[in-house]
Amino acid sequence: MSLEIQQGIGPFAPTVNSPVKIGDNITLVVRSKSQMKGVCDIPLPGEDAYDMFVHSCFASDGPGATKIDLIDKNGY
Repeated sequence: MSLEIQQGIGPFAPTVNSPVKIGDNITLVVRSKSQMKGVCDIPLPGEDAYDMFVHSCFASDGPGATKIDLIDKNGY
């Protein structure tokens, strides 16, 4: 699994490589290579289903620990 923060609206936007300003659009892209399989590696309905749930993500200012929620505990 990998995480990438992109400038603008992703998932194919350029990677953030410098500080962003408050109000700039950014996208958190989560990538995974392993697709969820059913019994005996038979794909489950909906081939775009993955065995992961992204939640509770935040950004912080470092040691000061000021946190901004990016994704809440429900995945929103």
